Order: sequence, then structure tokens, then C-alpha cells
Amino acid sequence: MNMTTAQARGAIENILRGEQRLEAAEAFEQKWMELFDKAIGPGGGVVGVSVPPREPIIGKWFRKGDLGFICGPRGLGKTWLGDVDARKCAEGTGLGGLGEWNIHGHRRVLYVDGEMPWDAIRERDAALATCGAPDCFT
Repeated sequence: MNMTTAQARGAIENILRGEQRLEAAEAFEQKWMELFDKAIGPGGGVVGVSVPPREPIIGKWFRKGDLGFICGPRGLGKTWLGDVDARKCAEGTGLGGLGEWNIHGHRRVLYVDGEMPWDAIRERDAALATCGAPDCFT
């Protein structure tokens, strides 16, 4: 096979670029392995790790960083419960005499609902805003 000088130069440059990519990939892998070595410890090593306690948000059962799901049959009030929790967390007010549902301070809240139309969410929020009294839900 006959190659022109330009074709040969192009082939060599492709090989060099491939080697550079390989070297970069090897350096990347080496860096990740170093990070994994720092993160991995012997069995039982978790006991000695100092982690600050997570802030409570609702009662003792819902803390900062938690992910929760509300599930149940249709019409049970799952969306209302989510609405109430979101509003009360945003207001920083409790849910009456329900100790396990005390709200621990004012929070910024993002409420996402993928099923209800906006006007229905707005109506429910307005209804919850007019309730006002902390014992409204007891």
C-alpha cells in the first residue's frame, strides 16, 4: 500500500492522539483509585467515623436529607398530607398537639406535584392558609 507523506503524517497524528487519550484515561483511572482508597476502610471502620447529626424537620422521624414516600389507596388524602407538610414546613408552624409531627423551624420548600392541575394546587394552598390555627388539623 502506497501512502503519501500527508497520509502518513495523519496516521501518525491519529496514533499519537490515541496514545494521549489512553494516557489521560489511565491518569483518570489512577485518580479515581486514589479516591476510592481514601474512602474504603476496614470492616467496622464506620463506627469510628464522626458524622454530625442530621437536623430534624418534622418530629423525630423526618430529617434533613431524608427521602420519603406517601402511598395508599386513591382518595385517602396523600396529596393533602403532602400539601399540609409542605405549607407547615414553609411557615415554620406545627401541626397542633401532634408531637411526632412538630415542625422544627421555618424552611424553604419546593413542592412538586405531577398529577394535580395548578388551579387545584392553588385552591388547596389557599384553604390551608386560611386555616391558621395550629390545632386546625387535630
